[in-house]
Amino acid sequence: MDKIKTYKFAPDYVPPPGETLRETLEFLGMSQAELARRTDKPEKTISAIASGSSSITTETAIRLERVLGVPASLWLNLQRQYDEAEQQRKERADLETKLSWVKNFPLRNMIEYGWLRKCEDKVEQLNELLSFLGAASPKAWESNFQHMEASFRQPRHAKQNRYALGAWLRRGEAIAAHSTCNAYSESAFVQALSDARCLTLAPAERIGRDINRVCNPCGVVVVFVRELSGAPVSGATRWLTPRKALIQLSLRYKTDDQLWFSFFHEAGHILMHHKRGILLEDDGCAGPDEDEAHRFAADTLIPQAEWRSFTAGLRKPYISERAVRAFARSLGIAPGIVVGRLQHEGLLAHSKLNALKRKLKWRASEKGGD
Repeated sequence: MDKIKTYKFAPDYVPPPGETLRETLEFLGMSQAELARRTDKPEKTISAIASGSSSITTETAIRLERVLGVPASLWLNLQRQYDEAEQQRKERADLETKLSWVKNFPLRNMIEYGWLRKCEDKVEQLNELLSFLGAASPKAWESNFQHMEASFRQPRHAKQNRYALGAWLRRGEAIAAHSTCNAYSESAFVQALSDARCLTLAPAERIGRDINRVCNPCGVVVVFVRELSGAPVSGATRWLTPRKALIQLSLRYKTDDQLWFSFFHEAGHILMHHKRGILLEDDGCAGPDEDEAHRFAADTLIPQAEWRSFTAGLRKPYISERAVRAFARSLGIAPGIVVGRLQHEGLLAHSKLNALKRKLKWRASEKGGD
């Protein structure tokens, strides 16, 4: 069966209420001068309304109802519809001069993920993009995003597209807005992170649900949003309100070790860099905040004392799968996390033991995110 197309009704012309007024006067055989006398309005006011150069006010609508028998609500609705159509016409004309702005965004990705409808009309496509971004105009978006950029707490990758990054952040914000959670509690979140370590062993399809089951009662929402072309970001942390924090993850590297490190990295930001703006994690991340979050994630997943004891007894570079599995089992974490740590610290070649890492992928039902 062919897919049914839907179309947005947008009439080319909405008549001013003055046109209806002229038709009503003609039907009643009443002149504009007589109507002016009956409504106690200047004749030039009635003439201006009839010609469409002046609006019908609430007072005038009530007087027209008394004289003509046509409800005031009808006149006011006609005026509202005309004013809205006129403003839509002006907005469209303005957007037609800004169509090239759409090219800044990875539109193909955003349509593929189901974030946007694909529109044949270019103005409608721009309007769809602005609605997604929650901005009234390209200028308004630029102004707001410039304000957001001032709150980024680490240098961004040189090749990062600010428009793609803005769209990625906006998607996470929109998903989180529909997520309910308790007010933020630092002590509860610390305990939740301890509980979250065991989730590394849970089936991949339950990760999003299980993380939020642990974090939501503490005032933290975790969302997964697909990476966009031009925005190589693994994760981000921000405060949506003083009582609600957001951890946004992209599954950029699609392995469980990278996912869990990113999650605990962002959790570290929440605990240690409370309400310091938007913190982004990408390949170019640097600075004291990032170093602290990095160390927090590493030590939370694998405590330093246990790590030193484990690595001291290794016969590098011949690290066995059995040794990795046994160590991971003693900590109650997924073995891929141990492999990732060994590779990161140069104790294991990046080509070794990757079979212990679980591969992650998006479900078809999760086009745009969790």
